[in-house]
Amino acid sequence: MTETLRSAVENDWQIIQALNAEVFANSLQFDQYLNLQDPYSTESVDSYKKAATDKNIFCMIAEIDGVPVGYLVGSENNYSYRTNKRA
Repeated sequence: MTETLRSAVENDWQIIQALNAEVFANSLQFDQYLNLQDPYSTESVDSYKKAATDKNIFCMIAEIDGVPVGYLVGSENNYSYRTNKRA
């Protein structure tokens, strides 16, 4: 079994979308009000595309034997009520 963690590339937004759709489907048992179509909405797709391409966003894809199994998206946030930077 080969585990890989790599930086996202442009077309990885589709991987993020598919994994997010799985999370939504699995979470439905805990929250009956989830919109299972949200991972396919224009707003969500735009967010996934930005995560995979924006150099100011940290986005990694986790794979096992070449199969995507997870992702991590992060960015720096500067809140007006904080004197330090947050991620």
